[in-house]
Amino acid sequence: MIDTSRIPKELQELPQWVGWRREERAGKPTKVPYQAGKFAKADTTKPAHRSSFSATLEAMERHKYDGIGFVLDNGWAGLDIDDCRDPRTGELAEWSTDLIRPFEGSAYVEASPSGTGVHVIGRGRVPGDRRKTAYGSGAVEMYHSGRFFTVTGDVLRASGHAGDITDGLTTVYRTVFPAREPRRMPAALATVVNYDDVQLTEVMYRASNGARIRALANGDDSAHDGDTSKADLVFCDHLASYTQCDAGRMDRMFLSSGRMRAKWDRADYREKTIQKAIERCTWMYDPGRAQTLPPATPAAVDASSEVAALRADVASLREEVATLKRELAEERAARSELVYALRNKAVKTERSTAIAAACILEHKKSLDPGHELPNKGGGWHRVYLNAVAEQAGCSPQRASAHLDRLAEWGVIEKTLQWGSRDRVNRETGEVVREGVKEMYLRSERPLSLTLATLATLEPEKPQTWGGARPKVCPDHPEAGTVKKWTLHCQECDRTLDEGEDFKRPPTFQDERSSSTPPTVGGTPSFQDESRGVMLPGYIPIAPMVATSRNHLGGSL
Repeated sequence: MIDTSRIPKELQELPQWVGWRREERAGKPTKVPYQAGKFAKADTTKPAHRSSFSATLEAMERHKYDGIGFVLDNGWAGLDIDDCRDPRTGELAEWSTDLIRPFEGSAYVEASPSGTGVHVIGRGRVPGDRRKTAYGSGAVEMYHSGRFFTVTGDVLRASGHAGDITDGLTTVYRTVFPAREPRRMPAALATVVNYDDVQLTEVMYRASNGARIRALANGDDSAHDGDTSKADLVFCDHLASYTQCDAGRMDRMFLSSGRMRAKWDRADYREKTIQKAIERCTWMYDPGRAQTLPPATPAAVDASSEVAALRADVASLREEVATLKRELAEERAARSELVYALRNKAVKTERSTAIAAACILEHKKSLDPGHELPNKGGGWHRVYLNAVAEQAGCSPQRASAHLDRLAEWGVIEKTLQWGSRDRVNRETGEVVREGVKEMYLRSERPLSLTLATLATLEPEKPQTWGGARPKVCPDHPEAGTVKKWTLHCQECDRTLDEGEDFKRPPTFQDERSSSTPPTVGGTPSFQDESRGVMLPGYIPIAPMVATSRNHLGGSL
């Protein structure tokens, strides 16, 4: 837990806070900053990714962050001393006490999350351009922008208010980064005689550490834990030694190596790396002591067979890449059609059943070509209705109705065939064979086309009663229909209820009509106009409701 009461108010009032989580980078644990507004990684150089102190604490609880951190910017700087403290006793190493003493009472000083380091935060600026170095039995880092320091609230006795630490930073900087005397090149090593870049490269490769130099030149960073910037600096160290600290030649040879990347085009990074390599150069190559000069031009090697093999490998890789791209395009198309199918408002409850059936069929078609059914052709697959219903998330009865509707629309084909199964009689223990209907589905199109059909489908929803087929006015086929007591054309008010295909509830006459209900044999009855017969034994509902209202003196 973070003891917020011991964190200075000067820091809490600033909107320079982020959360952080422990993650691994290049096989090493590190603290990665995260935003408080949302569960996303933070860029400490962007003010929009920072939040207030209270919002960051809430985000730490909500997103389960490992802690919070303060971004060093806007005049705030920090000193990080690693491996200087015993986490059990809190005792500081002797070499670290001299670094902490200049900040006593004028800076916020606390222990790091691991308890083995110390953080110092206050107002100020690092006096030089050097930021990190090994010191004592640990390491020292100093920043005033672009970084964040974790905050734990585990303060040390030297801690005070977060004040000005400029003088303390200057003292520590001069202690851990001692000034170096400018290098003077010996007169005998002022030039490299008769050596071009290719020859000088061969000289480097023939040295005792030539294998490591060659690996660096080819862009291999494995010896430096994948840290590309560190590997760039080490390679420039070798270039500085063999070019006698010629910055222009170092840049030229770096450009021609396998280490060239977009970051090297940045003038600040390129010049800083070259200058740092020159500053820490302790040995330079002396061509006068070399026993033999490298050949001006390398010996010709017949590599036609190797080139042919490489070209064949490249052609094979290109075919493989083309195949992968085609498969990726098909997968993206299928997913796109699936999205369209899910969003198609014309298909409502049938959507999930269609997708489930199509996916099951696609899986079955990948295993076997299907069965041959009498008078139905081939390509049929037996599908269990319960499996479709379970995948679609509905009942088997509803799934069966959906499949019938999809078959009418042409999305999928469905048929039922008589089969048999064995059932054990629980009373007698006998095995009885009984007939059972088996459902078979077929779709000659792949999954993507099936979904495409579903995505573009626009089924007509009939405005009828009792599941009857829609009625269309022969004179106005595009006009809609209106329900009154019967179905009428919206354009010409023509009755569309005639015909054997249309079934609706029987009509009756209630007490609102001047006539009385007809009777058959003294029993109230009504006439089914669609069949033209009188059905006895039915009592009209409306008169009963009206009579009940009269007896009860009000509405039901």
